[in-house]
Amino acid sequence: MATKTLSGNQKAAILLMQMGKDRAAKVLRSMRDTDIQDIMGEVARLEFVPAETIDDMLGGGRSAGDF
Repeated sequence: MATKTLSGNQKAAILLMQMGKDRAAKVLRSMRDTDIQDIMGEVARLEFVPAETIDDMLGGGRSAGDF
């Protein structure tokens, strides 16, 4: 699963899954309901995310525009 082929909602879903429940809850509270629904739909669809994809997304040397 290459990060360049992931949608913004898929990337947000993966990031939220890596944050842990408390941090993710804080982020979700600041979002619009429609965005939350879209992203949580992606969370439900993403059964497995390879470690390489997570490393790619969270790796050093990237700017915010890469996501």
